[in-house]
Amino acid sequence: MQVIYTNREDEIEIQISDTYTSEFVSFAEAIMWGQEGLLYKMFGLAHEFQKLKHPMYISTFKAGVLIGIALVNRKVVELSSGKVDAFYSCIWGVKPSHTNQGYCTLMINNVTEYVFKNYPRSIIYSFIELGNKRSKRVTEKINYSLLTNFVAPNYIRLYPKLSSQVSLLKPTEKQLMIQLLKKQYKGHSFIDVEDTFDESAYYVYKENGKIKAGIQVKKLRWSVLNMLGFEGFLLLKVIPRIKFMDSKINMKNYTFLKMGNMFISDEKDFHALVDSLLCMYNLKSAVAFTLNDSPVDAKILSVMQSGILSSIETKVGTYYRSQNLSQEELGKLPFISMDDFL
Repeated sequence: MQVIYTNREDEIEIQISDTYTSEFVSFAEAIMWGQEGLLYKMFGLAHEFQKLKHPMYISTFKAGVLIGIALVNRKVVELSSGKVDAFYSCIWGVKPSHTNQGYCTLMINNVTEYVFKNYPRSIIYSFIELGNKRSKRVTEKINYSLLTNFVAPNYIRLYPKLSSQVSLLKPTEKQLMIQLLKKQYKGHSFIDVEDTFDESAYYVYKENGKIKAGIQVKKLRWSVLNMLGFEGFLLLKVIPRIKFMDSKINMKNYTFLKMGNMFISDEKDFHALVDSLLCMYNLKSAVAFTLNDSPVDAKILSVMQSGILSSIETKVGTYYRSQNLSQEELGKLPFISMDDFL
């Protein structure tokens, strides 16, 4: 544990640790995320924290009481100029009794300063839902800039089908799969496939022994309390009142697959793979992060948006600050990491 900020007059202390406490987890799971439109809570976070390779757990105390938290995960990504240190930051939260008092800004400023002091050539970034005006104000106030926008479509199938051509990736195929992904995403920046690839959670669709589609997954659990639009009305108001449907989709206890490191050569095969994964995990919903301007992601997006309920998507912005990196190096098509979402 390391103290990176102290104000004795206000009794404020900000700490960074490479381990989390039960109090940290409880604090994070009590926070209501979002502001306008999508509102949700996250659960099972301790399980996700355990998977992070280089986490920094930030805790802010006032008079010895925990009032704010954040999480920053360090990794190495590939830019056009080579590999650099990148820090994905998330779970910026403050107790309701201490909001609008500058504590979140204080945390972000001090953590950013700490990162740049210890990693001279680096970038720190966050994902902010475009409807979350409060978070956008904070990031703009501390001079974070918008790198790109992307969408997180929600693919929903009430009766997904299992394909016999889908299987878990063989350990001997790991390097082949990594090379296929790196070739597919050539021209994108922030590639971190080698660092985040997990063959124990990677599934492929094969045809005549050839890999035609591939997806890495992890299971997440939220409690969704509000969604805008017709789809939100159906999921939160209508479906819970239909007896044979309420057991299939329960947004108050919403478990879904987060997909990443996605490989697609044909939309039909990718579609069959996603359906099979839902069957295997006995779930009805999957989410992927996709860039509208990416030719690869455009194919993935066409699959994810198929179906009435699957048209639901969250619009998100990537906000960042960098040190000793040019805009040209950062590129226009940042790869959305498997680890950049809890």
